[in-house]
Amino acid sequence: MMQLFRHLRLGMKIGGGFTLILLLTAGVAVIGVRGLTSIGTTVTLTTETNRMAHEALSARAQEKDALLRGEAQTITQTQQHITAIGQQATTTKEKIADPTINEQLGAVVAAAGDYAKVFQQATEVRQQQTAAEEKMAQAAETLVKMAQAIRESQYQLLAEIQEKTQVAIQANRANVDDVSQIIQGIMQLRLTEEQFRLQRDAQTQAQVDSRHAAVVQLARNLQARLQTARNSVGTQVNDGMEDDAGLDIHTLAEQIIDLLETHHAGFTLYATELTEQLQAETEMAKQARLLEEQAERIRADQQQEFAALQQLQHTRPEVRNATLANVQATEQFIRGVLTVRLQEQRFVQGADAQA
Repeated sequence: MMQLFRHLRLGMKIGGGFTLILLLTAGVAVIGVRGLTSIGTTVTLTTETNRMAHEALSARAQEKDALLRGEAQTITQTQQHITAIGQQATTTKEKIADPTINEQLGAVVAAAGDYAKVFQQATEVRQQQTAAEEKMAQAAETLVKMAQAIRESQYQLLAEIQEKTQVAIQANRANVDDVSQIIQGIMQLRLTEEQFRLQRDAQTQAQVDSRHAAVVQLARNLQARLQTARNSVGTQVNDGMEDDAGLDIHTLAEQIIDLLETHHAGFTLYATELTEQLQAETEMAKQARLLEEQAERIRADQQQEFAALQQLQHTRPEVRNATLANVQATEQFIRGVLTVRLQEQRFVQGADAQA
């Protein structure tokens, strides 16, 4: 089972690990009530399994915030909650002699360890995504600055050659127009990338690819025109390839193409990581729904057992009190699960509202 667990997708791992811990914890409580004869031991087991469930719910509640913000403090707090689950299960295991319960507690320890590993992997993916976003922004800023430098150079050159032939004037105007279109294309590309970051759909991603290809083609057209002009005029005339400040327009056009390709490679990586994140969120929601169903079954089982044991109220009140405590703990567990689901729905709705 552990081998299969390692090959699941990241989202299924996180949601599955969380569900497994809660179900194992609830199972320990149910088995403890049915199998233990000592009231003190039963109360201890109920208290400590309830504590484990609380730590699991706390970890789940902070998990979304940790992955969204990527703050070191929130990540550390989430890891502490996950670690506390395994530590509590180990401590409880040392107090209980029942082999069935010890086996369940051992499974809780193993599940907590897997949960910690998967959360660490998710944290690393989020950090890589943040780094990709920063690189994309830096590359886009550099592209705009370089394109603006070319445009300013061409405007200056256009002013200087007003007395030259009409052919030269038209050539420089074409260069200015091309560079202006490149700048506009880069701006539209960045807007579409931002739209994809908010909408996260394949259609917008395809629009990003299309706009990228269009800007690259504009840059190649400009580069080809500059090269043709350079070949035709030779070295005797200032052909617009280099201005008085020594700015080589042809070289800058080549650099723009290279930066565009680097920028788009970063966007492709970012889109892939974002798709994996969406898959993870979908799997977490699915696992949470399964957890609700399992929790409802546990509550029904506890209520059924409580009804059966009510008949022993006068002869064995200690049994009824212990069972009542278990039912109350289970009700708290159910409310905790529903609270987590509500917070997840609010998180998703909040993200959609911001978009």
